[in-house]
Amino acid sequence: MGHVLLELSDSPRFASLSLGLHRETNTRRFVEDLQRDLPLLERVAGVSVEREVAVRGRDLAWARISQADMLFLTHDEQALAADPQIAVDAYRGVLADREGFYWEAARGQLALFEQLGIRAEAARAVMQAFDADGEKPEGKPLRLVLFAGHVVDAPDAPTPRFPATAAAEQRARELVEAQLQALQSGDARRLVLCSAAPGADILALKACARLDIETRLCLPMDARALLAQAEAFARHPAWRERLLAQVKAHGNGRLLVLQHEAELPTWLRLHSRQHSWERGNRWMLNLAQCWGAQQVTLLALWDGNAQDPSTGGTAQLVRMARQSDAIATQVIDCGELAAG
Repeated sequence: MGHVLLELSDSPRFASLSLGLHRETNTRRFVEDLQRDLPLLERVAGVSVEREVAVRGRDLAWARISQADMLFLTHDEQALAADPQIAVDAYRGVLADREGFYWEAARGQLALFEQLGIRAEAARAVMQAFDADGEKPEGKPLRLVLFAGHVVDAPDAPTPRFPATAAAEQRARELVEAQLQALQSGDARRLVLCSAAPGADILALKACARLDIETRLCLPMDARALLAQAEAFARHPAWRERLLAQVKAHGNGRLLVLQHEAELPTWLRLHSRQHSWERGNRWMLNLAQCWGAQQVTLLALWDGNAQDPSTGGTAQLVRMARQSDAIATQVIDCGELAAG
């Protein structure tokens, strides 16, 4: 935004952004402040991006893309105009192994800069390189499945939903696999977004691996914080190893993490009462809606209790999905698990 405002500051229309009796003076001061502050902001943002990449590596997709964004905005403008391949190579290096969702997000930003006339030649060169035959991530129509399901019951659970028994686990796996197979339509490519709570989530990820279905593991916090915060893992320690195995299996760009820690920063916690699993639900739902799939389905292993007031669980995600016209909801009745 700083670069956009600075580039547009020569336009006569820019003065109208500054209100008050002394518009000309206010506008001049704003531009002077921006010219002073933008180089510092560039350095701070650049160091932040480099730190994230160093800590998270290729698992943090947006940090890698931000590296290319930083080069596009801060590399010497004349050098970039003379050789836009510098920008093309930067984006190709971080987007080559990623699906169209990430490229479309990056492309939308580049298209905006081109329309505004800001480093337009370089922006066009990147978009043309990726849009050329064989470069743009594309292929079969995409059917996206957002999976959610109950965790295994606590020993003192008042109403059994998912007993912590081998028989219940086996039946849950069979039910989930059957529905995942039924969701195959024509030659559509399937992609499943799923978290990793101990129970249905991890079983669904295993089922997808057996059925050769692509998955993205979506964690509301990183695995270390998740294991320390989730009581269910403490009650069922065997599931800890299963979670870590899934994190390792999704390490090549297929692990999405909402935030590092379990809690929001203190200043933001004052303005949000949502706990981590509820934020995770809302995040996954938004991911599914903006992924660009032709079909989006919520597949839920659920007890059907619409009166469940809890937040952060399967019932809440079902309620939110049913409020969207763009998401179909399909329920797997978990009653068989408790009955067995």
